[in-house]
Amino acid sequence: MGSAPGQNSAVAPIKRAQITVIQQAPLLDGALNDLAWQHATQIEDFTEVKPNEGRPAEQRTVCYLARDDEFLYVAFECFEEDVASMVLQNVSRDAFLTDDDRIEFVLDTFNNKQSAYFFQMSAAGSRGDALIGENGLRFNKPWNGFWEGVAKVHDDKWVCEMAIPFATLSSGENDAWGINLQRYRGASRSQYRWSSPRRELFVGNVSVAGEVSGLSGMRQGSEIEFRPYLKTRRIDQHNGNQELLPDFGGEFHWLITPAFKASLTFNTDFAETEVDDRKIDLSRFSTFYPEKRDFFLQDSNLFEFGEQSTWGGRGSKNLLPFFSRSIGLSGDKPVDIDYGLRLAGRIGALDLGVLAVHSGDDLELGVPSGNLFVLRPSYHLSKSSSIGGLFTYGNPASLGSNSVGGADYHFSSADVFGSSLALNTFLVQSSDEDGAQRGLGFGLQASLSQPEWKFSFANIATQSEFSPGMGYVRRPGEMMNKAVVQWKPLPDNSAIRQYDFMVAPEVWTNLDGDLISSTLRLGLFGAEFQDGTSVKFHTKIMRDRPDSAYEVADSVTMLAGDYSWMEHMLKYSTSTRETWSYGTYLSGGQYYDGSIIKLNTDLTYRPSVSSKIQLSYSENRGHLPAGDFTTRVQSLALDFSFGPQMSWGTLFQADNQSDTLGVQSRLKYLLEDGRELFFVADSGWEELANRMIVPVQHDLTLKVVYALRF
Repeated sequence: MGSAPGQNSAVAPIKRAQITVIQQAPLLDGALNDLAWQHATQIEDFTEVKPNEGRPAEQRTVCYLARDDEFLYVAFECFEEDVASMVLQNVSRDAFLTDDDRIEFVLDTFNNKQSAYFFQMSAAGSRGDALIGENGLRFNKPWNGFWEGVAKVHDDKWVCEMAIPFATLSSGENDAWGINLQRYRGASRSQYRWSSPRRELFVGNVSVAGEVSGLSGMRQGSEIEFRPYLKTRRIDQHNGNQELLPDFGGEFHWLITPAFKASLTFNTDFAETEVDDRKIDLSRFSTFYPEKRDFFLQDSNLFEFGEQSTWGGRGSKNLLPFFSRSIGLSGDKPVDIDYGLRLAGRIGALDLGVLAVHSGDDLELGVPSGNLFVLRPSYHLSKSSSIGGLFTYGNPASLGSNSVGGADYHFSSADVFGSSLALNTFLVQSSDEDGAQRGLGFGLQASLSQPEWKFSFANIATQSEFSPGMGYVRRPGEMMNKAVVQWKPLPDNSAIRQYDFMVAPEVWTNLDGDLISSTLRLGLFGAEFQDGTSVKFHTKIMRDRPDSAYEVADSVTMLAGDYSWMEHMLKYSTSTRETWSYGTYLSGGQYYDGSIIKLNTDLTYRPSVSSKIQLSYSENRGHLPAGDFTTRVQSLALDFSFGPQMSWGTLFQADNQSDTLGVQSRLKYLLEDGRELFFVADSGWEELANRMIVPVQHDLTLKVVYALRF
């Protein structure tokens, strides 16, 4: 069945390679016929990670590495005995690759064992990239760099070739970079890796990456980039009013050193940003929505401070002393950003992020204009630990001043007695105008990962006076203690690839220790089958003691009291590599002093590599003494790709709490990275009391971004 806690394999020695310097750049055509590839460094000692850790890779994989003064060239030759069985599902830029045949690699350009660039290509031609921080704990997928890549499927293999400008990569003066390489095969759902092929790790754990030397002396290329935009927007209101609003703005980037960049923005625009997914939260606490705007996602890993999303609580956020979504947005409504400055990068062992923004006012939203400032330094004590700070000044939602100051410490290593250990702790204070109100926030998180066992603990607390002007606090004045113990044994010779059992208690109290709420989550059974199908059965035992009444749903109020109940959950999903796939989450049981049934389901149809249709439905049906309620959220996503350069996506969303329907349709044409055309149509309809559905607003935007590099 597997190993007990502590029975981990010894840490393998670091793998190393020497990159080849070439004089003539290869043609990117997916053929590997150029002389440059024949002279390139070749790496092919890949080891299987999943499903059978430690075995030699079943299918041969060769990685080619070369460079000249301005570009890093990477190619993969992935042999495949049955090309017809390959999974080819995504071709567009930044697609979410689940079961696609693909390669992935990371570049730790400072060789600090903590941060890296992540690159990904699918056999169908989809390109993706990301920023990695804190040895893989921070993963900024929306980041986009400038690079080229081509993929091609042959009779007995598939090949991808990439050219990455050194100007895209901030780097130190070191000759050696950290690097790791990985391949995923969709047919067998197997994973091969070059360095540290341990299943409890992923390719982003750069502390155990290999090294490639021969990277000194290159030129960073373009040091200055101007990225202007032109756009025109037409707004049609339901009352007949019509507006045509031409506009322009842009960004100016200066690479001061290969590792440190200054960026200026003026009249910052986010017209092409995807809309938020609709959510209905039955709790009495605020709902968290992630940042999606490109300007704030660039170098965002350097500004992160506070609670981290680890494997024990992926996606959950309770305390962020700085949250960029507080700038330029009031709720989901945009607020003008007139101009701003961002400094980001590394100076020696110091990571530094500086952000200064002047935001405009909006009388309709009641938002004043103001100056906002963020300083985030982090000093690397070693390759596994760092100490840092945070200072912010300003409050986008108020005329009054607000400041936040704090310090944090991080430790992350995959080499602690054969286990992966991560630690994050921070202390922060907020102060309003003249220091009349001060409050503290605190956090401690730790996680330990072994091949079959995972343990984590988190303590997050804030005083009720803690109020960061540019931050996010879900439950002010409360303390959370949460632990997760997870066991994922590997059966031998079974149709089941992995079992999953879990215990996760979570307790919220006030700072005097009085209970506010608690949840005991019991993962009684979970199984992942060899074909990707999975099933889970969980039970939750909950208690909540609201001290005042609040609205659960329209016209249904939960009274203050002390409530205890139990809920059961069944989750089933089929393999996403098939043409048709679906997932269902069904839960039910008691709910406060009544009962509830919850249903979340989605159906996905992928008729070809260039198209996907997904229908999602969510419903909560509650029965309480205060009244019955039903909440619904429906969405339909239509995604089409016309090659790697052009994509068109349309999202329909409706819910019965706002009684509105929203549609966003986005057409994107990518001439090359940094040179793009967007056509975005946003429409809204509202259901009136007499059940009549009327249009509210139609918004059409045409935007062109064209980067110029000097």
